[in-house]
Amino acid sequence: MSALSPLGDSPAGERASSLWWVIGCIALAMTAFHIYAVFTPLQAMELRPVHLAFALPLIFLARPTPIPFGIVLDVVLAAAGVASAGYIAYEANDLILYRMGAPNTYDMIFGGLMVLLVLEGARRTIGWGLTIVALVFLAYLAAGHFIPGRWGHREFWLDQMVSGLSLHTEGIFGIPLGVAATYIFLFSVLGETLQRSGAGRFFIDIATATFGRMTGGPAKVAVVTSGFFGSINGSAVANVASTGAYTIPMMKRAGYRPEQAGAIEAAASSGGQIMPPIMGAAGFIIAEFLGISYWSVAAGAAIPAVLYFVALLTMAHFEAKRAGLRPIPIDDLARPREILRRGWFHFLPLVALIFALGFLQYSPQRSALVGIVVAIGVSYLSSRDGMSLRAILLAFRDGALGALPIAGATACAGIVIGVITMTGLGLKLSSMLIALSMGSLFLLLVLTMLASLLLGMGLPTTAAYIILAVLVAPTLAGLDTNLLAAHLFIFYFGAFSAITPPIGVASYVGAAMAKADATKTALLATSFGFAAYLLPFMMIYSPAYVLDAEPTAILLACLRGLLAVIALPAALAGYLCRAANPYERITLALAAGLLVYPDWRVDVAGIALFLAVFAVQARARGAQPRMLAFLKNRQE
Repeated sequence: MSALSPLGDSPAGERASSLWWVIGCIALAMTAFHIYAVFTPLQAMELRPVHLAFALPLIFLARPTPIPFGIVLDVVLAAAGVASAGYIAYEANDLILYRMGAPNTYDMIFGGLMVLLVLEGARRTIGWGLTIVALVFLAYLAAGHFIPGRWGHREFWLDQMVSGLSLHTEGIFGIPLGVAATYIFLFSVLGETLQRSGAGRFFIDIATATFGRMTGGPAKVAVVTSGFFGSINGSAVANVASTGAYTIPMMKRAGYRPEQAGAIEAAASSGGQIMPPIMGAAGFIIAEFLGISYWSVAAGAAIPAVLYFVALLTMAHFEAKRAGLRPIPIDDLARPREILRRGWFHFLPLVALIFALGFLQYSPQRSALVGIVVAIGVSYLSSRDGMSLRAILLAFRDGALGALPIAGATACAGIVIGVITMTGLGLKLSSMLIALSMGSLFLLLVLTMLASLLLGMGLPTTAAYIILAVLVAPTLAGLDTNLLAAHLFIFYFGAFSAITPPIGVASYVGAAMAKADATKTALLATSFGFAAYLLPFMMIYSPAYVLDAEPTAILLACLRGLLAVIALPAALAGYLCRAANPYERITLALAAGLLVYPDWRVDVAGIALFLAVFAVQARARGAQPRMLAFLKNRQE
């Protein structure tokens, strides 16, 4: 995000400096309002419209229209955003208590204007993908009564559509926008504060020093750093663009092909969104949909997330071994102990965040505020002056600007949810999937996976999950599956649609940064992150992965999962102890597949297949030095 503010660094020429002052002041005021809301709880229809009253003008002013005199249009749209959201916030009580479903003329004007502004705001922040999806759903709402049979619905009049979409908490101002306003915003500010405090550089340095000296070190550094930052910023594409600027050139210098470098970065950045404690943005929305604490979601998602990153690190290791790539020269690396000695205190904001969430039972927004305060405080341990007032304001400003894509996505996704709720489309799709599965849980999971990947393509993870939670999650929940596992199932496939061809946006960004072929990069990213397509099935078949079991069962599930995410990368990379032949690769893939299903007989078969390949390869590898010595003696 370009710097836009009364704090300097405004772009020259295109806009008057006074307008950039306005943008910066609005961003700072937005942050101040959300800090105020931590201590003064507001009603849903007070907080959410005010959140949009800040977000919409920032979107229209900070994302300008590229046409002559576009500034005039942008200012008009910004004013309209403030007016419409402000009107809805001011009239909230009357809208809910007295005029529910019967809007007056002003309700119709400002409510209809809100729908149009949200569509344009989403287009400017996250592109055409979600906007087109919302327009298709709006067309279905307006004309679906002409469709015969089960896919049609009753006719809705204009006042009913406007009221249902924009004047209460079932549409634009529903749970997703509420989560963005209540939780996600301050976590965006926390992420910027960590960067400004020096924590971002510290985590990159410690990862480089720790993993750089290992086989496949540059790729492992990319996995660790991208996973960490992806958890904070909640956007795979943004994470590829930011951390990839450092990790992709490093991997290419170490000998990784451009396609491999872009693919590893894309797979790791997408995986950051499933990693607790922050899980990007969608973790908070999962908690709201399920009516459980965020801590419960983060704890339940921890084991699968760790297994995914173990799989990525293992894949990076096997690929480096197979290709004979060398680590980063030790002379180029600092010692981890030295980096820890200089910057150990940068862990304190995350420790404080987890302590506030898990032990003090603070709300997520109050916990985020604790993390912000601690991050500012510890910055004084790394330098004499610490974060200056300007640096703090920059973090607060950029945190607000960084939250704009989430505001645009959640508000626009609210339109889709409103249409689904009004027309009953979610129940219709669920019944269709159940009918197509013919009573088979596995077939239903495959159909749900395909639907999740298809609906998630081209959409931000947060928006993809919201739509999938309403359309697809009820299908799995209706078959007596664990609710958290069901929501994580669709969340995973929504998140990893970012690397899945043909519209793997994160893969394409990684390819562009690596100057690589986009299609090959997307296919390699799918291969590197293939464990993400296996783990959701493991969660459904074995709720122990989401901590819904006895401790012994959870431990056994962890061991079984760990073996699976070693066998699968070995099969895909073609290397375990040495290069694997086709039969060994097939056996390893079969072993990983068998370890998905939680039956001890199936597990024994999977473990036996893995150990058989391991024994054969280990024995052959041990025989190679003896054979070379024998041949050398014969020659002498």
